[in-house]
Amino acid sequence: MNETVLIDGLKKGEEAVLRQLFEQLYPRLCHFARGILQNDIEAEDLVQEAFMKLWRQRQQFSSYAAVRSFLYTSIRNAALNILKHQRVVREHAGAENASEAEEINAEHHLIAAEVSGQLQQALAKLPPGCKQVMELGYLQGLRNNEIANLLQVSVNTIKTQKARGLYLLKGWLKLSRILLFLLK
Repeated sequence: MNETVLIDGLKKGEEAVLRQLFEQLYPRLCHFARGILQNDIEAEDLVQEAFMKLWRQRQQFSSYAAVRSFLYTSIRNAALNILKHQRVVREHAGAENASEAEEINAEHHLIAAEVSGQLQQALAKLPPGCKQVMELGYLQGLRNNEIANLLQVSVNTIKTQKARGLYLLKGWLKLSRILLFLLK
């Protein structure tokens, strides 16, 4: 579904559109919130609350980018508010202030969540065997000979699959040079 249809459907109150947005963005938003809060349950709660807020304010969005920005900003602000509250509690108990580091950490996790989401989408497009080799080699950190033993194929097959996977990923991720750096 293209972005214009998504935004029109969202404005019309089509729950299927909200569900599609949720399925598309939920994993990376949870990754983002989890990175800031270091707590899975709080992160998932924040993401769900952000989607509820999006639904209530759905009429004001004119683009997919605005929706994503709204969700990330809502989650970032809510997460930072939680951290500030926790910091106040700690300070009250005598702990140190770390708000600047928390904001830098939040920005880092925003980037990591987007990169992770783009990588997962690109990996999903790969042929099954190639995808498996790329995940084992680059995401799980296995060496070529370990992958070959695990899959019961030759090391040259693994090298070929990796080269093919990198070629395809580079084409799909040409705007994301950070990912290409991580893959090398």
